[in-house]
Amino acid sequence: MEWLELPHWLMLAGAVLAVVSLIGLAIRQRAKVQDDPGSEPSPEPRPQLPPLPDILDSRPRKDRQLDRRQSQATSRDADLR
Repeated sequence: MEWLELPHWLMLAGAVLAVVSLIGLAIRQRAKVQDDPGSEPSPEPRPQLPPLPDILDSRPRKDRQLDRRQSQATSRDADLR
C-alpha cells in the first residue's frame, strides 16, 4: 500500500472518525428523544426563581427602586384580599 502515504492515512483516518462520531451523535439524539420523560408536558407549574440580587441587576438604580416598590405594593394588596 505504497499509494497511501502518511498524510493520506491521516486524512482517511480523520474522515472515518468524523463519520463514526456523527453516526454516534445521531443515535444518541434519537435515543434521548425516545427515553426523555421530560419532553411530555407536566401538569405542575414550573417553580419561579427568586429575584436577582441587586448586584446582578443591570437596570439603573431608580428603575430597580420603582420596581421594588411596585412589587411590595402588589404583595400588600394580595395580603389584604
